[in-house]
Amino acid sequence: VLLVALVAGVISALTTGFPGGQIASPFDKVVSAFVFYGIFIAARKYTKSIVMICAVTAVGILVSGIVFLNVALIVAGLPGTFIGLFLSVVLPTTVMGIIAMAIIYPIAQQIIKRTNFTVSA
Repeated sequence: VLLVALVAGVISALTTGFPGGQIASPFDKVVSAFVFYGIFIAARKYTKSIVMICAVTAVGILVSGIVFLNVALIVAGLPGTFIGLFLSVVLPTTVMGIIAMAIIYPIAQQIIKRTNFTVSA
């Protein structure tokens, strides 16, 4: 989890134009990856439910957005208010993430079933 989070954080830091994003991206990826992983492990017996998968996804995106905005606020300030950026960026991203997961997860499950791929988590 740490390795994937760090790689994602570095890639995000290299590609962001957000003020303070080069520091906020790696930090938010590490925090949100462990929060997501913890929730996923705690709720693993319910992970066959698309509702649970979407809920875990939503929490992960919300945590990521909140951590990112807070770190960016501390490091460089925000180009707007925290609430304004939360409502205009984090919440729509969360909704799009839920929609994407609701579409992608069942497809991935079908692929896994057809290929007899085993997943251990």
